[in-house]
Amino acid sequence: MISINNFSKLLDDLLIKLRMDDYFDTNLYNQILLELKKNIPIWRENKSVPCEYVIYIMDLLSQLDGNNRFLDEKTSIAVEDANLEIMDLLYDLIKE
Repeated sequence: MISINNFSKLLDDLLIKLRMDDYFDTNLYNQILLELKKNIPIWRENKSVPCEYVIYIMDLLSQLDGNNRFLDEKTSIAVEDANLEIMDLLYDLIKE
């Protein structure tokens, strides 16, 4: 499992590029997605998600759902798809 500091750094880097540069970095997003996919089985087994991760994931989702009006259509669709993909992963977390 990646440390919370490294996870938050990935999120910060992704969101800074998105908000400051109007750029959705798919490499950073894929690293975040990979970390979530690694952690979800552990969290499901423990029936618990560490609070730190919850806060960072909620922030990520709220930022991805922000509909930045400065993004071009292709980037906007990629951001929306990323948001939905993460939501699907989280829904899988609570499935039996």
